[in-house]
Amino acid sequence: MVPGRTTRRRGRFSPLSRRGLPFRVWTVVLAVGGAVGVLWGAVNAVMQLAEMVHPAPRESPAFTSMLHTPQLGLQFRQRRLAGRIAMAENALLETVKVSLRREPFEIRFPLPAGDVPVRVCAWRDASIFTVRAGHAVDGIPFFAPGTAMPDSRYGSGRLGLRNDAHNSLVGDRVRRPASSAGGYYVSGVDDVANGVSIPLVEFTENLYLTVLVDKNSNGVADTGEFEFLILEFHS
Repeated sequence: MVPGRTTRRRGRFSPLSRRGLPFRVWTVVLAVGGAVGVLWGAVNAVMQLAEMVHPAPRESPAFTSMLHTPQLGLQFRQRRLAGRIAMAENALLETVKVSLRREPFEIRFPLPAGDVPVRVCAWRDASIFTVRAGHAVDGIPFFAPGTAMPDSRYGSGRLGLRNDAHNSLVGDRVRRPASSAGGYYVSGVDDVANGVSIPLVEFTENLYLTVLVDKNSNGVADTGEFEFLILEFHS
């Protein structure tokens, strides 16, 4: 041994890799890395299979589907399912479109306080979409005093079809499926002008509705108290 120098003995049990890691540690690292790669591949395959079986919902760029109407929280139910609700395209006014089967349905709505009625004017076209924020309710031709169409105490199950009158959903006519929700069952329309009742299964047109709820009972159609709807029926 030369003074001032140190020597390093290479033992059999401490071989080194090129990076300075013990060979056994390097082997374990490679094995773990391989296992992670296999596991990630399996997870990715499962995710792709799940996407094929249950594809993620894709919203159309033309409209956004909703569970309730944006202003009054209305819902239209058939066969215990909610009808598809979307904003109408290219409409000059904020208008809601509802897609329904050509069969009976139920209108669901949050129950107004007290005896405030849910007023529904039903017609064949959009000429009834005339309500504007700030209008006096009594000055709206089809919501003015004396324009509520007569109905039986518990409701006839039909909507009166007139552009100068309205259906008043109030009192015992309103079903209460929940403490805070009301409902009105519709199985047909009354064509008042022609004096005939038409079951929905035979009604070949769309229904246009202007709905108003004077929530604060101030006699004014405030923003958020009225809504325009088109019910589109299909077989």
